[in-house]
Amino acid sequence: MIIMKYRKYKSCSFILMSLLYILFILNLILPLIIINSNDRTLNFNYDIMSSYIEEPNGLITKLDKSVQLHESIYQSENVVEGYAIVLGVSDYPGTEYDLTYCDDDATDLYNLVQSEFKIPRQNIIYLTNSMVTKSAITAAINELAVKMDANDYLFFSFSGHGSCNYLKSTYDWYIESNHPYSNGMDYYWHYSYPGAFMMRVHFTQIETEYRYDGVFVGDNDHRDEAWDLFTGEFYDVWSNWVICDDIYVNLYTDPYSIVDWGFQVDKVQVAFCTSPFEIIPYDGLNIGLTDSELDLLLDLIPGKVICLFDSCHSGGIGSSLQQVGRYIMTACLYDEVSLEDPYSENGVFTHEFLDCWTSAYDFNNDGVKSFEEIWDYLYSGTVSRSNYLGFTHHPQCQDHIVGETILQPNAKILNYNYDVNGTITLNYSHSGLGYGNLGVFYYDLLNNNYFKSYCNMNLISSPGFHQFTVNGPSDSFHISAISIILEARYHDFVETSTIFIEIGSEYVSTVVDSDGDGIIDYNEFTKGSNPWDLDSDNDSFSDYYEYVNNFIPYYNDYLLDLDGDGIPIEWELVYSLSPTEDNTYLDADRDGVSDYLEYINFGNPTKPDTDNDLLNDLQELQLGTLLNDIDSDNDLFTDYTEFILGTNPLNFGFSPFVYIAGIIYFIGGIYFIRSYGKKYAEKNMFKHPKSLKNAPEKTSVEEIKIKRPVYNIPPYIRPYHESSLLKRTSSQESSSENLNSAFSNSISRKPIFCGKCGSLLVNQVCPRCVEKRQVLEERKTTFPELDPKREHILRSDENKSPSKSNIIHLPENLDSNIKQIENKIQNGDEIKEFKEDDLVDIFSWIKTRISDVNEKSVSENEKPLDKKEKANIPRFCPNCGYYSEFITCPRCGFIYKEN
Repeated sequence: MIIMKYRKYKSCSFILMSLLYILFILNLILPLIIINSNDRTLNFNYDIMSSYIEEPNGLITKLDKSVQLHESIYQSENVVEGYAIVLGVSDYPGTEYDLTYCDDDATDLYNLVQSEFKIPRQNIIYLTNSMVTKSAITAAINELAVKMDANDYLFFSFSGHGSCNYLKSTYDWYIESNHPYSNGMDYYWHYSYPGAFMMRVHFTQIETEYRYDGVFVGDNDHRDEAWDLFTGEFYDVWSNWVICDDIYVNLYTDPYSIVDWGFQVDKVQVAFCTSPFEIIPYDGLNIGLTDSELDLLLDLIPGKVICLFDSCHSGGIGSSLQQVGRYIMTACLYDEVSLEDPYSENGVFTHEFLDCWTSAYDFNNDGVKSFEEIWDYLYSGTVSRSNYLGFTHHPQCQDHIVGETILQPNAKILNYNYDVNGTITLNYSHSGLGYGNLGVFYYDLLNNNYFKSYCNMNLISSPGFHQFTVNGPSDSFHISAISIILEARYHDFVETSTIFIEIGSEYVSTVVDSDGDGIIDYNEFTKGSNPWDLDSDNDSFSDYYEYVNNFIPYYNDYLLDLDGDGIPIEWELVYSLSPTEDNTYLDADRDGVSDYLEYINFGNPTKPDTDNDLLNDLQELQLGTLLNDIDSDNDLFTDYTEFILGTNPLNFGFSPFVYIAGIIYFIGGIYFIRSYGKKYAEKNMFKHPKSLKNAPEKTSVEEIKIKRPVYNIPPYIRPYHESSLLKRTSSQESSSENLNSAFSNSISRKPIFCGKCGSLLVNQVCPRCVEKRQVLEERKTTFPELDPKREHILRSDENKSPSKSNIIHLPENLDSNIKQIENKIQNGDEIKEFKEDDLVDIFSWIKTRISDVNEKSVSENEKPLDKKEKANIPRFCPNCGYYSEFITCPRCGFIYKEN
């Protein structure tokens, strides 16, 4: 049976290991077969670096790789990028604190930064009303901070409520009306405290004719307006706060006869603004975003910061945020309020900011308006308009950016000089976002020669004025014309400044097309291309194609990103994408991943599953795995396999190898136990007394020797002997000689067992109790009973003689022949012959007897066993002599039958 189980588990283990091996091979080979079946293979020269990308859900994810085709000039170190966070809150929780036009401010500013500053939509975070929470502001700043470098700009604007802490002081002020007052009164009392932000008064009592007479409270500098009104009866009541430093109380009565007691004031309270100053997001009515918190967030920005705050007390925020590299504009002083303008449907300050970009002047004539140049216009317009609306507030500016602060991309050639040798000295300005191109080209109309003297495609934007000198060609080159081209490029915006100089008497035709490319020569001169060559820069794009698509005809456009989507033209052309269309949000294969994300993640924008690993590109971005690699962690298991198994496809330490090794170890353990454990137990179980498996707990072998009687178990006749005899008995087909021979053989073997524990003795040492025992020289064979309680087992005592140690009391109703056989066995006489009938009766009795054996004492001093002693009698298997407390023998499987 052990061999059968061994073979069974060995075959199962072999099958399982074979399946795992087959799956492992398929895991390696199948994806390679699929990938090799692709109809296009791309090999790019790229550098591995660390970058951040924006996923479709707007979260920022750290990637391990980003692609860089060749050496594109459109890189972060060459480009001044612009980003914007535009916030506006009009609809606060409830209705008490709602504003009207702050969300409109945000919408108009969102359009301005795109149209005027040319910041692309993907670089702008635009939030209004309930979206403007403290956590959203924090997340927005963190998101853009990881994208920016030291050259970049962040434009941050907020329009909504602002607040501050108030320091309050109370002073005595006793005033009262006549009691009762008179009809037709219009009397004023006022209290002045210069420098106060707001004031209020306390009334001990007010009694006026309801609805016809009243007490008004307001700003004494604007008596035509009131902040509070009392009519009727009031006692011990404060007025509303009035934003002023000179408060008035006015009693106004009608001219009719009914009068009342009047009013009495006993004190006035004055409030001063102090830090912390706050902007109030949607969820900040109780606690807003303080100036110190905002300062810490802006510290995360590696580049320059331009802030615009249109909120009350914003001057206090501006003072707290001032720092090198920041330009802060606020709508009012720290102790002033900011107004909304119902005519322009904007905040007063925001409206003037929007207007100044078209109305302000370019004082230095560099071709662009800086923030410094528009400030005077913004300040005067805000003061004038707020004064017209009744509450004057004064904008504040904190400028800590070196030089002019310019966002709009700009390129302008101011003037130039050249000599007879063709040396050019150029004065120009190039500032704002993006990057620039500068080229100087010479033409020889006599010999149809073209010479590109200078071409800089990495011109970094910088405010101010710049000078540059270029030497002309060699003396053999006849200079007929010079073309100077300066460009400012930022995403899809291009501003060009061109100088074309004709030298000598050669005529530059405005109608001739020398190379027949569809562009007249004069236009080619002004664009810097070669009028005698269809492809001036040898980039496989004709000059005509480059003119039509706003390419650069004098530079290899494969390395450029002229549409400003962050994707080089070469990559776009490889995948048949438009090089002149912004692909930032386009999705050519409609897999949920934009073409831009496919580019920076090595994806194929025309295939939903770039690497054919059964995980589409969107799933791989969500998992963080590589789009172009079937095994991101190089553990020989594909990303899809690890996704199905639930392991980490980005961590080699969590490879399925770990789980497979565990499974193999577990199966191997079972295999060892099943195969070798049983043999080992059978061989070593009884080598030491402590290994007695069924010994009672906390009972030593010595205690067993002393306290419990030991029973000698004779061997049970082997089943095949018994079955053979029973068959012959039932069929009556055998002779008595054969039966006698079979029985004689079964009992002539004379096995010898330990007199103490019933173990079969091979030598004089018992293998179970490990004690030397006296071996019986001659053992008297007896027939074991089949009683499941084993009451037929003969008691053995070391003090008894062997001749009287084994006794079986047979039933009285047995045949006399059987009794004679029993007597001979008990007397130790040898049994030589048996009659067939005698043997049949003996074995019938052995198989059918189920009653208890009447055990009698061998001597008169021995008493019969009581129930308690019988319960402690150990059981031994009648088939093999094995000790067991269970119904089924654990060695041979023999089943005891219960009475």
